Amino acid sequence: MSEMFERMATEIKFAEIVRNESKRILIVLPKDLDRARWLIEQQGAERNITVEASPWIPADTWMLVDKQAIDAALSESLQRMTRQMFPLP
Repeated sequence: MSEMFERMATEIKFAEIVRNESKRILIVLPKDLDRARWLIEQQGAERNITVEASPWIPADTWMLVDKQAIDAALSESLQRMTRQMFPLP
């Protein structure tokens, strides 16, 4: 019985990790903010998609961003650059 609960706990943790890693940011023009939020709410995706406005988005464009992936890529680039500048002996 204990093994079953451990397996269930592991599956719940995995599901939470997947849910957290699937979070995205939808960037829209300020004029589209209310419409975009309404559409996300209608799909029941407000837990996974945050809607933000930016005046820098091209007209008639919505941009879906995976911020965690961008942060990871930036971190890796900085680490690579640091290793190249200061190689270990």
